[in-house]
Amino acid sequence: MVVVNSVLKLLQRQTYTCLSHRYGLYLCFGGLVLMIVSAFQFGEVVMEWSRDQYHVLFDSYRDNVGGKSFQSRLCLPMPIDVVYTWVNGTDVALLKELKAVKEQLEEEQKALREQLGKNANDTTEVDKPECLLSHCIVAPMLALDPALPANLTLKELPAVSASFSAAKELLIMKKPFHLPVSVSVVVFHSQADADKAYKDLSREVHKFSVSRCYLTTDKEAPGLIHTQSLAYLSGFPASIKDTEQLRVKLPAAITGKIKQFELYSEASIALLQLKTQQDFTDLSQQAKKNLTLDGKELSISPAYLFWDLTAISQVPNTYD
Repeated sequence: MVVVNSVLKLLQRQTYTCLSHRYGLYLCFGGLVLMIVSAFQFGEVVMEWSRDQYHVLFDSYRDNVGGKSFQSRLCLPMPIDVVYTWVNGTDVALLKELKAVKEQLEEEQKALREQLGKNANDTTEVDKPECLLSHCIVAPMLALDPALPANLTLKELPAVSASFSAAKELLIMKKPFHLPVSVSVVVFHSQADADKAYKDLSREVHKFSVSRCYLTTDKEAPGLIHTQSLAYLSGFPASIKDTEQLRVKLPAAITGKIKQFELYSEASIALLQLKTQQDFTDLSQQAKKNLTLDGKELSISPAYLFWDLTAISQVPNTYD
């Protein structure tokens, strides 16, 4: 007890001595403020420590990602909002909705293939990978590999197979990547004729293989052949769904340079069959100046032919 009193008296004397000093009052005030700030800071540290120890009681939504806290990885003290997304892959309702969406997409793709000329109901045809090239459509042509005899004429073609009776042209083309080797390309009046011939030929036995032909505007893909007599027409209103509707509205600058055309409404393009090779150059120059339809600017693009769809699908996608 004596020691305590001595300490208190010593503290009292020192306090009076400090207050009697010229700057003593300022020093006492600064010390008091420092003690208060230290007390608040200590209390904050204790609260954070308690929250880390008993976070379930303080905040049940803090560590809801695998029971692990990511607070130390946040960009504090910047005010950044973080959103965690999570999908329950075992949810029955979600799986049911995904199945319905998948079936709907498959039906839409099936309808699109039928519109572009693919016979989706042909059970004899093996499913092929989708063509992902720009403006890729099924052409009214069939490729025969190896090529038919070079002296074979269009009139003699039905003698090879009655399926070629609807053919309108017979071409000989070099096989990409195998330049010494040639293939025969049979051109039909319409896609329906080409589909029927392909279906009939698949039931017959021949010394050549038959492949569907495709057209695209993607000239960077490998194994393409530039067709001088064909061109793409695009840019017309999407409301045009009928061939005759487009035929009536086509400018005279186009109708005067084409033999015929086929509309692919789902892809919003038309395939033009040109009269001469020079017609493509003339139409391209005209399109750059002023070529419109119902106020829409039309564009003319070259068409590139290929028939090996598997080789195209195996090209790596640089955008992945």
